Amino acid sequence: MKPLERDAAYLWDMLGAAKHAVILSDQIDLETLLDDMRTRYAI
Repeated sequence: MKPLERDAAYLWDMLGAAKHAVILSDQIDLETLLDDMRTRYAI
């Protein structure tokens, strides 16, 4: 894989991870998130 293709693949993976983080944190308020280390690390 060429460097530019690899960079695009990394960005695509980051975008997917960010979308999952939004879904996982959608129903959690900030205080709960800050108190729950497991969820913070998961997100």
